[in-house]
Amino acid sequence: MFYPDIVDAWKAGSVKIGLPAVGHGDKMTVEAPGLLGLKAKFLTPSEKVRLALEAKDACSHFSPSHNKTATISELITEAYSKDSDKIEVRSFHRLIRFGRKFGFPTVCTLSEMSEDKQMHAAACMLIEIAGTWPKEDIPDRLDLQPGSALYEEAAALLSISLGVMREIES
Repeated sequence: MFYPDIVDAWKAGSVKIGLPAVGHGDKMTVEAPGLLGLKAKFLTPSEKVRLALEAKDACSHFSPSHNKTATISELITEAYSKDSDKIEVRSFHRLIRFGRKFGFPTVCTLSEMSEDKQMHAAACMLIEIAGTWPKEDIPDRLDLQPGSALYEEAAALLSISLGVMREIES
């Protein structure tokens, strides 16, 4: 809700963004005076991650080997792990698991695509449901990390929905 105000103030120099050194965690800080400081306290986890990404991009000229796609993928994955407990995401998972029992199965029609493209589509759908990241800012090649909440939940979504599609086809 206050994200645009904080970004504008940061670009104007009124707000300071503190990023951790590489390999020293993922905690970022926002230092802002007065009302901006109060607004900064109400940033959502995904907004903080987006703000960190903007700050990293602003200083990326200091790191010539900066891999932007990997960084964005890592930030999206981390932001989703924080958003995966939202009621919308939990409700969606319940729908996937129990919809079939009541005659409303979820079907994946992407069976002719590669597994990578299927995983990308499933991950994008979960990111959209959680409201984690703007759809237009998700890279075409999203590097999903096995073991992450996003990877595991996308794999489960595909497993269930492709299984239903196979049953329907046979």
